[in-house]
Amino acid sequence: MEFRTLRYFIAIADAGSITTAADILHVTQPTLSVQMKELEEELGKNLFRRAKKGSRRLELTDEGLILRKRAEEILEIVRKTELEVSSEGGEVKGDVYIGMGEAGSLERVINVIDSIQEKHPEIHFHLYSGNAEEIEYRIGRGLLDFGIIFGRSASEGFSSLTINEKEIWGVVMREDSPLAVRKEITARDLMDKPLVVSQQSEFLHRLSKWAGTAFEKFHIVATYNLINNAAFLAKNGGKYVIGYGSIINTENSSLSFRPLSPEISDTLSLIWKGQPITKAAMVFLNRMKESFDS
Repeated sequence: MEFRTLRYFIAIADAGSITTAADILHVTQPTLSVQMKELEEELGKNLFRRAKKGSRRLELTDEGLILRKRAEEILEIVRKTELEVSSEGGEVKGDVYIGMGEAGSLERVINVIDSIQEKHPEIHFHLYSGNAEEIEYRIGRGLLDFGIIFGRSASEGFSSLTINEKEIWGVVMREDSPLAVRKEITARDLMDKPLVVSQQSEFLHRLSKWAGTAFEKFHIVATYNLINNAAFLAKNGGKYVIGYGSIINTENSSLSFRPLSPEISDTLSLIWKGQPITKAAMVFLNRMKESFDS
């Protein structure tokens, strides 16, 4: 299986047509047809099917969907490797890929990025939003260079650097909510309320430990991956969203934030796997260590 074949495969999947993909790739239609037939024979699976009877548009089979996901990962690693090799020597340049969740305390990390680009304008940063599990998955497959996770240790095999910032857990709610008059929110306050929480298992474990027996009366009506969209459930639906208070801007809005009591807080960690192999990635790591390794 060649990289070129994978690029052809993705082009056809995107276009939904061998003819259209051939025009985009500037190759002949028979060439693409032969390449896809050989790829399917090599894998022993059909990768495409007609979208519907009588239609000329192609769609991916279940096996095709699996291959597309892996092919995109493979080609991204190839692209990064080509950039790394071509950037060796001379001025430091290249791409640094960083995965992170949502938190107001990330502003200091963004300041580090800004300071690097002032000195090295040819270093480009690409930010990916996701939770800790997604970030570790993508780092492990070479799709990200670094990740920033909250409130937990890195998994085995990852290196980490503690970022001396703290995020406070609390409740985002409408400002006219009965609980908005309180300075802090206890577990008893949340019993039988419509709650929206993070879908991460570690989050629920810590929340149940904090709430104790009151957790049995928690009414979780929805979960979120990233909290910004969940805030609409508080604003429009009157739900109580539990998460970090620094993310949602409650100023000049109809929302309020109140911290949990007793306090739950998280520190941030920069994680990576193995030794960064590009000069650009090393510049970022060294600058982060200078800023936070105290």
